[in-house]
Amino acid sequence: PSLEFMDASDAISMIKSCGYFRKHFSSGRQSQNFMTLSEVLNKVYDAHPSASALGALVSYLSRIKLDDELLKNGILVPYEVYKGSLQLDGQTLSNLEIFKNSADGGREGTLISYLDFCETHFGKRLLRRWICHPLQNIKEIKDRLDAVNELMVRPEVAHVVRTSLQCIPDLERLVACLHRLGRSVDMMALPIGVNRIQQRKIKIFSTAVKGLLYGFDLLNFLKKGDCEGPPHAHLLQTASLLEKVNQAQRFLREIANYIKAFLNSKTHKIEQKKLMSRLEDNEIHYLNHKITIFNQYNGWWS
Repeated sequence: PSLEFMDASDAISMIKSCGYFRKHFSSGRQSQNFMTLSEVLNKVYDAHPSASALGALVSYLSRIKLDDELLKNGILVPYEVYKGSLQLDGQTLSNLEIFKNSADGGREGTLISYLDFCETHFGKRLLRRWICHPLQNIKEIKDRLDAVNELMVRPEVAHVVRTSLQCIPDLERLVACLHRLGRSVDMMALPIGVNRIQQRKIKIFSTAVKGLLYGFDLLNFLKKGDCEGPPHAHLLQTASLLEKVNQAQRFLREIANYIKAFLNSKTHKIEQKKLMSRLEDNEIHYLNHKITIFNQYNGWWS
């Protein structure tokens, strides 16, 4: 145990030397949106035990050969699940019949059955998280109510938002599937397995790219609005001001063109090598990062 739960300074040194969580240590443009490791640790209750526990977790993942997959491009954030929200434990959720009724354990008559009109799977998941963690901050509550009210009084905007979201696939699960396919050791042992995995990976990646492009088109619509102009609610304005939208769209369209060229090409082997070089872990992590940022802004209207 003493070898795994090392001193905090030793744990941080080990993480640096192995190149884990590189975004938190690099000084380039890529790291500007991420806190340093020390900043992350300063936000927790006791930094030294936290760093020691992190070192133990890293050692375990290294021992079972998952460190390259999970830690090289991993991102650390403080665990603040109840920050700014009420704490509702499982017994409270059960007594209030939030998700299950007390009669037969079904959904009928529960709070979620009256609130859940979400069009997307990621919207449904976010709604459940919001119900489990009700806001405490009055300004944040009013911002949500203002956004809902504006969508109600501007049905044209609400219609575009809803129909646009219906075109967006479950991006979080697609990226998780890409990671899983990239580590399918059993299938990779056979040549036919390699081809199947690569073909499926290309198909899933193509779906994710198209979904993100739909999402950015929606954000561009919110910037312009309808005949009455852009939305005025704070949350809607924030969603439309996502940074570097045009740059992200150019990058995604470039990837989409590579995929299209591969699918239309007769010389699949040459094009496949070019394409798969574009689908390395860094590109997938970039896509995952964009999905995370996009979901922060679009989830509340899903």
